[in-house]
Amino acid sequence: MTTSKGIPPYVLVSALLALMGLGAAISLSWGAHDTGLAQALGHLWQDDGSNSAFSVRALRLPRVLCALGVGAALALSGAIIQVVTRNPLGDPGLTGVSGGAAFGVALALTFLSTKPDLIVLCGIGGGMLAATLTLCIAGAPGQAHGPGRLILGGVSVSVFFIAATGVVMVLERSSMQTLYFWMIGGFINRGWAEFVMFWPWALVGTLAAVVSAPVLRLLLFEDDMAAAMGLNAGRWRILVGSISVVLAACAVAVAGPIGFVGFVAPHLVRLCLKDRSRTFVWMGLTMLVGATLVVWADTLARVVFHGRAPAGVVLSVIGGLIFLTLLPRVERSS
Repeated sequence: MTTSKGIPPYVLVSALLALMGLGAAISLSWGAHDTGLAQALGHLWQDDGSNSAFSVRALRLPRVLCALGVGAALALSGAIIQVVTRNPLGDPGLTGVSGGAAFGVALALTFLSTKPDLIVLCGIGGGMLAATLTLCIAGAPGQAHGPGRLILGGVSVSVFFIAATGVVMVLERSSMQTLYFWMIGGFINRGWAEFVMFWPWALVGTLAAVVSAPVLRLLLFEDDMAAAMGLNAGRWRILVGSISVVLAACAVAVAGPIGFVGFVAPHLVRLCLKDRSRTFVWMGLTMLVGATLVVWADTLARVVFHGRAPAGVVLSVIGGLIFLTLLPRVERSS
Protein backbone atom coordinates (compact mmCIF):
# COMPACT_ATOMS: atom_id res chain seq x y z
CA MET A 1 0.00 0.00 0.00
CA THR A 2 1.23 3.48 -0.80
CA THR A 3 -0.06 6.87 0.14
CA SER A 4 -1.93 9.19 -2.15
CA LYS A 5 1.40 10.91 -2.88
CA GLY A 6 3.18 7.65 -3.66
CA ILE A 7 5.10 7.54 -0.35
CA PRO A 8 5.18 4.07 1.25
CA PRO A 9 4.01 4.06 4.89
CA TYR A 10 7.36 2.69 6.10
CA VAL A 11 9.06 5.82 4.74
CA LEU A 12 6.65 8.00 6.73
CA VAL A 13 7.25 5.94 9.85
CA SER A 14 11.03 6.19 9.41
CA ALA A 15 10.88 9.96 8.88
CA LEU A 16 8.64 10.48 11.93
CA LEU A 17 10.84 8.30 14.13
CA ALA A 18 13.91 10.25 13.01
CA LEU A 19 12.25 13.62 13.73
CA MET A 20 10.91 12.42 17.06
CA GLY A 21 14.27 10.97 18.08
CA LEU A 22 16.12 14.15 17.12
CA GLY A 23 13.74 16.31 19.15
CA ALA A 24 14.05 14.01 22.16
CA ALA A 25 17.86 13.93 21.90
CA ILE A 26 18.10 17.73 21.77
CA SER A 27 15.76 18.01 24.75
CA LEU A 28 17.87 15.54 26.72
CA SER A 29 21.09 17.46 26.04
CA TRP A 30 19.81 20.98 26.69
CA GLY A 31 19.50 22.55 30.13
CA ALA A 32 21.33 24.13 33.04
CA HIS A 33 24.05 21.50 32.63
CA ASP A 34 24.48 21.34 28.87
CA THR A 35 25.81 18.09 27.50
CA GLY A 36 26.61 16.85 24.04
CA LEU A 37 24.18 14.54 22.31
CA ALA A 38 26.51 11.55 22.67
CA GLN A 39 27.18 12.29 26.33
CA ALA A 40 23.46 12.76 27.09
CA LEU A 41 22.60 9.45 25.46
CA GLY A 42 25.47 7.83 27.33
CA HIS A 43 24.03 9.01 30.65
CA LEU A 44 20.88 7.02 29.87
CA TRP A 45 22.88 3.79 30.15
CA GLN A 46 25.33 4.71 32.87
CA ASP A 47 25.08 7.04 35.87
CA ASP A 48 28.51 8.44 36.69
CA GLY A 49 27.21 10.52 39.60
CA SER A 50 27.77 13.86 37.86
CA ASN A 51 25.33 16.77 37.83
CA SER A 52 24.77 16.34 34.11
CA ALA A 53 23.91 12.66 34.57
CA PHE A 54 21.43 13.57 37.30
CA SER A 55 19.85 16.21 35.06
CA VAL A 56 19.49 13.78 32.17
CA ARG A 57 18.21 10.79 34.13
CA ALA A 58 16.08 12.41 36.83
CA LEU A 59 14.84 15.62 35.20
CA ARG A 60 14.98 15.59 31.41
CA LEU A 61 14.20 11.95 30.62
CA PRO A 62 10.82 11.81 32.44
CA ARG A 63 9.88 15.15 30.89
CA VAL A 64 10.64 13.86 27.40
CA LEU A 65 8.73 10.64 28.06
CA CYS A 66 5.74 12.62 29.33
CA ALA A 67 5.81 14.79 26.20
CA LEU A 68 5.98 11.76 23.90
CA GLY A 69 3.21 9.93 25.76
CA VAL A 70 0.89 12.92 26.02
CA GLY A 71 1.33 13.73 22.32
CA ALA A 72 0.56 10.17 21.26
CA ALA A 73 -2.44 9.90 23.60
CA LEU A 74 -3.98 13.21 22.51
CA ALA A 75 -3.46 12.40 18.83
CA LEU A 76 -5.10 8.98 19.11
CA SER A 77 -7.91 10.44 21.20
CA GLY A 78 -8.58 13.09 18.57
CA ALA A 79 -8.54 10.52 15.77
CA ILE A 80 -11.10 8.39 17.60
CA ILE A 81 -13.33 11.40 18.27
CA GLN A 82 -13.25 12.36 14.59
CA VAL A 83 -14.41 8.85 13.69
CA VAL A 84 -17.06 8.61 16.42
CA THR A 85 -18.58 12.01 15.64
CA ARG A 86 -17.83 11.82 11.89
CA ASN A 87 -16.62 15.38 12.25
CA PRO A 88 -13.29 16.39 10.62
CA LEU A 89 -13.01 19.17 13.22
CA GLY A 90 -13.24 16.65 16.06
CA ASP A 91 -11.04 17.19 19.10
CA PRO A 92 -10.99 15.76 22.65
CA GLY A 93 -12.40 19.07 23.84
CA LEU A 94 -15.63 18.32 21.96
CA THR A 95 -16.57 15.69 24.54
CA GLY A 96 -15.94 18.05 27.44
CA VAL A 97 -13.07 15.86 28.62
CA SER A 98 -10.45 18.62 28.60
CA GLY A 99 -12.67 20.96 30.60
CA GLY A 100 -13.65 18.24 33.06
CA ALA A 101 -10.07 17.10 33.58
CA ALA A 102 -8.98 20.70 34.14
CA PHE A 103 -11.71 21.12 36.76
CA GLY A 104 -10.62 17.93 38.54
CA VAL A 105 -7.01 19.09 38.66
CA ALA A 106 -8.10 22.54 39.87
CA LEU A 107 -9.99 20.97 42.77
CA ALA A 108 -7.01 18.78 43.65
CA LEU A 109 -4.49 21.62 43.58
CA THR A 110 -6.76 23.98 45.52
CA PHE A 111 -8.44 21.86 48.19
CA LEU A 112 -6.71 18.48 48.39
CA SER A 113 -3.00 18.01 47.66
CA THR A 114 -0.22 18.75 45.21
CA LYS A 115 0.86 15.11 45.07
CA PRO A 116 1.19 14.06 41.40
CA ASP A 117 -0.70 10.78 41.85
CA LEU A 118 -3.74 12.50 43.36
CA ILE A 119 -3.68 15.26 40.73
CA VAL A 120 -3.64 12.74 37.89
CA LEU A 121 -6.44 10.69 39.44
CA CYS A 122 -8.58 13.79 39.98
CA GLY A 123 -7.94 14.88 36.40
CA ILE A 124 -9.01 11.49 35.05
CA GLY A 125 -12.05 11.48 37.33
CA GLY A 126 -13.05 14.94 36.11
CA GLY A 127 -12.69 13.85 32.50
CA MET A 128 -14.82 10.77 33.09
CA LEU A 129 -17.50 12.86 34.80
CA ALA A 130 -17.56 15.30 31.89
CA ALA A 131 -17.89 12.48 29.36
CA THR A 132 -20.75 10.93 31.37
CA LEU A 133 -22.59 14.25 31.47
CA THR A 134 -22.06 14.63 27.72
CA LEU A 135 -23.70 11.27 27.09
CA CYS A 136 -26.60 12.12 29.40
CA ILE A 137 -27.20 15.36 27.52
CA ALA A 138 -26.80 13.68 24.13
CA GLY A 139 -29.56 11.17 24.79
CA ALA A 140 -31.21 8.90 27.28
CA PRO A 141 -29.69 5.49 27.98
CA GLY A 142 -30.51 3.04 25.25
CA GLN A 143 -31.02 5.69 22.60
CA ALA A 144 -28.75 6.19 19.64
CA HIS A 145 -26.21 8.92 20.32
CA GLY A 146 -25.83 10.68 17.00
CA PRO A 147 -22.70 12.67 16.16
CA GLY A 148 -24.53 16.01 16.25
CA ARG A 149 -26.00 15.42 19.70
CA LEU A 150 -22.64 14.29 21.06
CA ILE A 151 -20.93 17.43 19.78
CA LEU A 152 -23.55 19.80 21.19
CA GLY A 153 -23.56 17.96 24.52
CA GLY A 154 -19.77 18.04 24.70
CA VAL A 155 -19.54 21.75 23.96
CA SER A 156 -22.14 22.50 26.66
CA VAL A 157 -20.33 20.42 29.26
CA SER A 158 -16.97 21.91 28.32
CA VAL A 159 -18.24 25.47 28.76
CA PHE A 160 -19.71 24.56 32.14
CA PHE A 161 -16.49 23.03 33.48
CA ILE A 162 -14.32 25.86 32.17
CA ALA A 163 -16.58 28.31 34.02
CA ALA A 164 -16.42 26.14 37.17
CA THR A 165 -12.62 26.11 36.99
CA GLY A 166 -12.64 29.90 36.73
CA VAL A 167 -14.80 30.10 39.85
CA VAL A 168 -12.33 27.90 41.76
CA MET A 169 -9.48 30.16 40.70
CA VAL A 170 -11.33 33.27 41.87
CA LEU A 171 -12.40 31.80 45.21
CA GLU A 172 -8.92 30.54 46.06
CA ARG A 173 -6.61 33.33 44.96
CA SER A 174 -3.66 31.75 46.76
CA SER A 175 -3.58 28.97 44.17
CA MET A 176 -4.52 31.13 41.18
CA GLN A 177 -0.99 31.48 39.84
CA THR A 178 -0.34 27.73 40.04
CA LEU A 179 -3.63 26.93 38.33
CA TYR A 180 -3.13 29.55 35.66
CA PHE A 181 0.34 28.27 34.82
CA TRP A 182 -0.91 24.67 34.70
CA MET A 183 -3.85 25.55 32.43
CA ILE A 184 -1.49 27.04 29.85
CA GLY A 185 -0.19 23.52 29.36
CA GLY A 186 3.36 22.21 29.42
CA PHE A 187 5.86 19.88 31.02
CA ILE A 188 7.78 22.10 33.42
CA ASN A 189 8.48 20.22 36.67
CA ARG A 190 6.98 17.02 35.25
CA GLY A 191 8.96 14.09 36.60
CA TRP A 192 8.87 10.38 37.17
CA ALA A 193 5.90 10.60 39.52
CA GLU A 194 3.69 12.07 36.80
CA PHE A 195 4.94 9.63 34.19
CA VAL A 196 4.38 6.61 36.45
CA MET A 197 0.77 7.70 37.03
CA PHE A 198 0.23 8.46 33.33
CA TRP A 199 1.55 5.47 31.41
CA PRO A 200 -0.77 2.70 32.75
CA TRP A 201 -3.86 4.68 31.72
CA ALA A 202 -2.35 5.57 28.36
CA LEU A 203 -1.32 1.95 27.75
CA VAL A 204 -4.79 0.63 28.59
CA GLY A 205 -6.40 3.22 26.30
CA THR A 206 -4.03 2.42 23.44
CA LEU A 207 -4.54 -1.33 23.74
CA ALA A 208 -8.31 -0.84 23.86
CA ALA A 209 -8.10 1.27 20.70
CA VAL A 210 -6.11 -1.45 18.95
CA VAL A 211 -8.68 -4.08 19.94
CA SER A 212 -11.47 -1.78 18.71
CA ALA A 213 -9.82 -1.20 15.33
CA PRO A 214 -12.40 -3.25 13.35
CA VAL A 215 -15.24 -1.28 14.97
CA LEU A 216 -13.55 2.03 14.17
CA ARG A 217 -13.36 0.97 10.54
CA LEU A 218 -17.12 0.33 10.47
CA LEU A 219 -17.95 3.58 12.28
CA LEU A 220 -16.52 5.46 9.30
CA PHE A 221 -19.75 4.51 7.47
CA GLU A 222 -23.23 5.90 8.02
CA ASP A 223 -25.21 4.33 10.87
CA ASP A 224 -27.63 2.58 8.49
CA MET A 225 -24.79 0.97 6.59
CA ALA A 226 -23.05 -0.02 9.82
CA ALA A 227 -26.31 -1.56 11.09
CA ALA A 228 -26.60 -3.55 7.86
CA MET A 229 -23.20 -5.03 8.68
CA GLY A 230 -24.41 -6.03 12.15
CA LEU A 231 -23.05 -3.11 14.20
CA ASN A 232 -25.08 -1.18 16.78
CA ALA A 233 -23.50 2.17 15.95
CA GLY A 234 -25.05 4.13 18.82
CA ARG A 235 -23.85 1.69 21.47
CA TRP A 236 -20.39 1.34 19.97
CA ARG A 237 -19.96 5.12 19.75
CA ILE A 238 -20.29 5.21 23.53
CA LEU A 239 -17.88 2.33 24.10
CA VAL A 240 -15.25 3.51 21.62
CA GLY A 241 -15.70 7.11 22.73
CA SER A 242 -14.88 6.06 26.29
CA ILE A 243 -11.45 4.98 25.04
CA SER A 244 -10.90 8.50 23.74
CA VAL A 245 -11.99 9.84 27.14
CA VAL A 246 -9.39 7.79 29.01
CA LEU A 247 -6.59 8.85 26.64
CA ALA A 248 -7.50 12.54 26.72
CA ALA A 249 -8.15 12.68 30.47
CA CYS A 250 -4.82 11.14 31.50
CA ALA A 251 -2.97 13.42 29.05
CA VAL A 252 -4.70 16.59 30.28
CA ALA A 253 -4.17 15.56 33.90
CA VAL A 254 -0.40 15.43 33.30
CA ALA A 255 0.22 18.30 30.87
CA GLY A 256 -2.79 20.58 31.21
CA PRO A 257 -5.39 21.30 28.50
CA ILE A 258 -3.02 21.30 25.52
CA GLY A 259 -4.89 22.14 22.34
CA PHE A 260 -4.67 21.43 18.61
CA VAL A 261 -2.79 18.10 18.87
CA GLY A 262 -5.94 15.98 18.75
CA PHE A 263 -7.18 17.92 15.75
CA VAL A 264 -3.99 18.50 13.78
CA ALA A 265 -2.29 15.09 14.04
CA PRO A 266 -5.07 13.05 12.36
CA HIS A 267 -5.33 15.60 9.55
CA LEU A 268 -1.60 15.56 8.86
CA VAL A 269 -1.81 11.78 8.58
CA ARG A 270 -4.85 12.06 6.31
CA LEU A 271 -2.88 14.28 3.93
CA CYS A 272 -0.39 11.48 3.39
CA LEU A 273 -2.58 8.43 4.00
CA LYS A 274 -6.05 8.76 2.53
CA ASP A 275 -6.72 5.03 2.80
CA ARG A 276 -7.80 4.48 6.41
CA SER A 277 -9.01 0.93 5.84
CA ARG A 278 -5.79 -0.36 7.41
CA THR A 279 -6.63 1.01 10.83
CA PHE A 280 -3.44 -0.09 12.58
CA VAL A 281 -1.26 1.87 10.14
CA TRP A 282 -3.51 4.90 10.45
CA MET A 283 -3.52 4.81 14.28
CA GLY A 284 0.22 4.22 14.49
CA LEU A 285 1.07 7.12 12.20
CA THR A 286 -1.34 9.40 14.08
CA MET A 287 0.33 8.62 17.39
CA LEU A 288 3.79 9.18 15.92
CA VAL A 289 2.74 12.57 14.52
CA GLY A 290 1.26 13.61 17.88
CA ALA A 291 4.34 12.53 19.82
CA THR A 292 6.64 14.32 17.36
CA LEU A 293 4.63 17.56 17.50
CA VAL A 294 4.58 17.70 21.30
CA VAL A 295 8.22 16.73 21.90
CA TRP A 296 9.37 19.36 19.40
CA ALA A 297 7.07 21.98 20.95
CA ASP A 298 8.57 21.28 24.37
CA THR A 299 12.08 21.30 22.90
CA LEU A 300 11.50 24.67 21.20
CA ALA A 301 10.04 26.06 24.43
CA ARG A 302 13.24 25.11 26.27
CA VAL A 303 15.84 25.89 23.61
CA VAL A 304 14.48 28.94 21.80
CA PHE A 305 12.54 30.58 24.63
CA HIS A 306 14.80 29.31 27.45
CA GLY A 307 11.85 27.68 29.21
CA ARG A 308 9.91 30.92 29.55
CA ALA A 309 7.20 29.82 27.08
CA PRO A 310 5.38 26.61 28.08
CA ALA A 311 4.92 23.93 25.45
CA GLY A 312 1.18 24.65 25.38
CA VAL A 313 1.84 28.16 24.05
CA VAL A 314 4.26 26.90 21.41
CA LEU A 315 1.77 24.22 20.37
CA SER A 316 -0.98 26.81 20.05
CA VAL A 317 1.16 28.83 17.66
CA ILE A 318 2.24 25.78 15.64
CA GLY A 319 -1.26 24.32 15.70
CA GLY A 320 -2.84 27.59 14.64
CA LEU A 321 -0.55 27.86 11.63
CA ILE A 322 -1.19 24.24 10.63
CA PHE A 323 -4.92 24.76 11.13
CA LEU A 324 -4.94 27.69 8.71
CA THR A 325 -3.08 25.54 6.18
CA LEU A 326 -5.46 22.61 6.58
CA LEU A 327 -8.66 24.68 6.66
CA PRO A 328 -9.34 24.62 2.89
CA ARG A 329 -8.90 20.83 2.82
CA VAL A 330 -11.16 20.39 5.86
CA GLU A 331 -13.89 22.47 4.23
CA ARG A 332 -13.72 20.35 1.08
CA SER A 333 -13.95 17.10 3.05
CA SER A 334 -16.80 18.21 5.34
